[in-house]
Amino acid sequence: MTITDNIRQLSLFLKDIIGYNEDPRGTLERMSMKAQKEEYPITSEKIQNLLTGLSSEMTTNYAISAGKKAINNAVVSLLTDVVDGVTKRYKNIKLYTQELTDAMRSLDEVYNDGMIQNRWLSIKGSLLYQRYFTERLNRDFLQEVNGVVYGSDIVLTIEKIIVIMKSYLNRVNEESLIKDLVDTNKNTKALLGLTSDMKSLVCFLPDTVDLSKLPKSMEPLKFEVPVYNKSQTGKILKEIALTVPDIDEANNSIDILGGMESLLPMFDSSYGKLSLNVKDVKNVLIDGYHKDTIEVVTKIKETLIELVQQYLDRLLIDEDFPERVVNYLNVLIRVADIDNSVTSKTNDICSKLAKTISIYISLYNLYYSMMMHSLTAEPDEIKK
Repeated sequence: MTITDNIRQLSLFLKDIIGYNEDPRGTLERMSMKAQKEEYPITSEKIQNLLTGLSSEMTTNYAISAGKKAINNAVVSLLTDVVDGVTKRYKNIKLYTQELTDAMRSLDEVYNDGMIQNRWLSIKGSLLYQRYFTERLNRDFLQEVNGVVYGSDIVLTIEKIIVIMKSYLNRVNEESLIKDLVDTNKNTKALLGLTSDMKSLVCFLPDTVDLSKLPKSMEPLKFEVPVYNKSQTGKILKEIALTVPDIDEANNSIDILGGMESLLPMFDSSYGKLSLNVKDVKNVLIDGYHKDTIEVVTKIKETLIELVQQYLDRLLIDEDFPERVVNYLNVLIRVADIDNSVTSKTNDICSKLAKTISIYISLYNLYYSMMMHSLTAEPDEIKK
């Protein structure tokens, strides 16, 4: 069963056991009716065996004791499944963190090799080479970009590519999604921290179990870092181009060499921004709210198990037991709801960050290819 299924069944089962101490037969008979119709924490066969034991004076005490043990085991099993389910949602958290790290590492290898800087020194050192560089871009490189390899479906010019890159890099620098995630993580940890003293925790929650707040499903932490080939990069160029107003005016307003050089600080700024974003996300994923969620759910498990044991040992009366159980069940439901909401948000933001990094890498690789395009030029060809 899912986490939500286990919480729902736990809520209903804890309601069913009320009255067992005073009327074990009546309680078991009500349980039996449910067990015959649906999946139940105690099997129908087990309940029937307990009822049979209650039919004889010689086995009544044993049957009552065995019933308490069956109830306790069922509660422990359901709560263990809840804790395990919450924990498993994050079983691949290190894998996803590593994927983000690996994506940035693959960029680092190209970004920090010094080739781009050396190319600009070469280009700036010769007016003749500057002319040759721009001619090769307009003649040969554009033929490749506008051909079947990239297949962007729109006619691109070097000027348009520069405008497209500037538009996207500006977007990266203005993005504030990660700050939102960091703030959400901080606030969630603070909220969950309020449950540190579980035994004296009293919440102003409904006096009945509010299953309406229970999420329909709880998806695990999961996102992917896409890898784009040249064909997909062509589609990305088209998608960005369609968001840039007056892009057709780029041919008349952009100087190729000046535009290409102006992209360098923009790539630098975006690179720094993405590096910090990955660092912040790693902190959230490795030491964030999910650890607090697991800790709180584990405490609730221990507290509810103790309450049930106290009730079965007659240390709690029928009037006190429901009130205290309802309190902790509602806390559990709220924690599940909060965790589900924050995890959904984390998946969304991390997916967007992963896509941003991948698009950035694709655009930087394109820029790198543009800068290196005429690297193998023959001296005689330059002189022409």
